[in-house]
Formats: sequence, C-alpha cells, structure tokens
Amino acid sequence: MGMIRKTLSIGTLGLVSFRSKNERLDIIEAALHDAESERDAEHSARVGAEARAEAASSALTKSRRRHRRHQAKEQAKDLAREQAHHAKSVATEQAHHLADVVKEQVEVVKDQVESITK
Repeated sequence: MGMIRKTLSIGTLGLVSFRSKNERLDIIEAALHDAESERDAEHSARVGAEARAEAASSALTKSRRRHRRHQAKEQAKDLAREQAHHAKSVATEQAHHLADVVKEQVEVVKDQVESITK
C-alpha cells in the first residue's frame, strides 16, 4: 500500500497524502511523548532550582542572623570597655583629689602641731 500511496501522492502533486493515518498517528504520538518527557524534565529542573534557591535563602538568613548577633556582642563588649575605662578614670580622679585633700590636712596638722609645740 505504501508504494501505491507514494505514487499517487507524486502523481497528484501532493493532493493525496504520502503517509497513512496510522503513520501520522504514530509520528504525532511520538512527538507528544517527547513533549511530555521534555515537560517532565523541565518541571524536575524547576523544582530542583526552587529547592536550591530556598536553601540558599535560608542559609543567607541564618548568616545574617549570626552576623547581627556577633555585632551585638561586639557592641556590648565595646560598651563594657568604655564603661570600665570611664569608671577607672573617675576612680583615679577621685583618688588624686583624696590624696590632695590628705596632703592639705597633713600640712594643716603639721602647722597646728608646730604652733602648739612652740
């Protein structure tokens, strides 16, 4: 039947189809199967890409959280250092002031002792 159909197709300049309905149906089914396979592969790739993107987003969020905690700890340490330094300088100033007061009182007492002993 194929040879007769081919001859008829050539003789009628393509008005009669070269391929039978079964051949055309087989070609269309193969194309459909290929398209479905391609769609499934594309879907799998998209799902994989979305999963990787979600994992990367989660890792980025965790990293940012760790970074913020680290910054907060560093700021707390800096604040504690500043407060300790301030407390030390205040204590030093008070100690110097107290030493000056004691020196003045020692001199006053010495003067009083000298005045009494004379």
